[in-house]
Amino acid sequence: MTGHKPEGSPDILAFLVVKDPRQTIAFAETVLGAQLVSEPLLRGNGQIWNAEMRLGDSRFFISSADGPFEMAGFLYVYVEDCDATYAKAVDHGANPVMPPDDRFYGARDGGVCDTNGTMWWFATHQETVGGATLQERAAAEEARRKGS
Repeated sequence: MTGHKPEGSPDILAFLVVKDPRQTIAFAETVLGAQLVSEPLLRGNGQIWNAEMRLGDSRFFISSADGPFEMAGFLYVYVEDCDATYAKAVDHGANPVMPPDDRFYGARDGGVCDTNGTMWWFATHQETVGGATLQERAAAEEARRKGS
């Protein structure tokens, strides 16, 4: 008997359905060092039906948009250096959304939007924050934003 998922697969996988999956694959390979797990499965018309990519201990799928199913996503990706990754993404055509900065929840992060509309948020963990400290910092951040 086989398990409920392929061996080595996580329980949750992100799935990006975009107009130009080859561009998204190239972006993930170039900017993040992601790798195709295997050759993409193609439809009869040559469009990518499904491509599975690996990035560190994570996997995600990419597919060609077909009809009403275009669903660019929002991926939060941990990287060694969010500033360098953000700059590399912008150099490779992504539009800046929010430059990297230190955040109240213990990460330095910032995001871009690629040409398919997928948001890529790059984060570097700085400290573990939880419980009352996280709540206090969140309240302070909310007050700061309301005052701006």
